[in-house]
Amino acid sequence: MMYSLYISGGMCVYAGISILESKCDVNDDNNNFCGTLTQITLPIDGDIPSITIKLIFLFQLAVCIWACVGAGNLFFVSFESAEFLICHMNRLKKKVIDIFKHEDENTRKQMLGFCVRYHNSIIE
Repeated sequence: MMYSLYISGGMCVYAGISILESKCDVNDDNNNFCGTLTQITLPIDGDIPSITIKLIFLFQLAVCIWACVGAGNLFFVSFESAEFLICHMNRLKKKVIDIFKHEDENTRKQMLGFCVRYHNSIIE
């Protein structure tokens, strides 16, 4: 969720900077339109209304956010799953070490049984 917020906010900041630092006119001699997130060339002759350029900008921004957040979340889901397994393995390791702190044989057996069940649960 933090990544999604970060990338969405980052894209909006980048979009604002790209508009502020745009050096060319909205429509130059080659039909390049610079009021958008990335400069585009439209196969249309004549003037394009500024509302159309703003709609293209918003569409580009929405597609960029959608593509980047989706791709990034695929990466972070696998990363989060690995971290989740690491947390379980660290907990199991502490439980196994705790077995040797007890002198009572029955307590050790119960704790070892718990560790075996917990290990099987992690593997499943």
